[in-house]
Amino acid sequence: MSKWKCSALCSTRGGFILPYTEKRRLHLRAIRAQQRGHLEVCGVVVVNAKDRIKLRFLVNYSTMPYKFEMRRSEAQAVRRASERNGLRVLGSFHSHPVGGAKPGPGDIGKAFYRGVELIYDVCGRCARLWKVQKQGRVKRLSELPLHEEGRRTVKVQGKQKRRVEI
Repeated sequence: MSKWKCSALCSTRGGFILPYTEKRRLHLRAIRAQQRGHLEVCGVVVVNAKDRIKLRFLVNYSTMPYKFEMRRSEAQAVRRASERNGLRVLGSFHSHPVGGAKPGPGDIGKAFYRGVELIYDVCGRCARLWKVQKQGRVKRLSELPLHEEGRRTVKVQGKQKRRVEI
């Protein structure tokens, strides 16, 4: 994978981190939307100085299955609020109720707020981060490194274990 000179779109630590709590929130909302007729969830991906992802959910204005539509004005409001709090907008995200976490032709045509899109595969429970670059008339896709954080298990009173987030 090539290195980009633009620090707003490139992680300095070898990849972006999707914390367990954010992935869990994404999964719970995406599974509910999937169960309501194969609907999708969408929003804006925000990152902090340590390249840890925070998801800002927006309303999906599409009532069609396997489609999402968010308002640019809402995404820009999230961008302004994030910048005031020392965060930066990386791009947008949406779920795929069925199929992999790879952009389809419709995604390539209209998704990718600020050139980056996180896609979550509800069935496979995995997320992938994509960047689109326009080269003349052609849009080229490349995958950005994304590390999904897991839970940590710790001992609590004897042999019992419970899971805690990091």
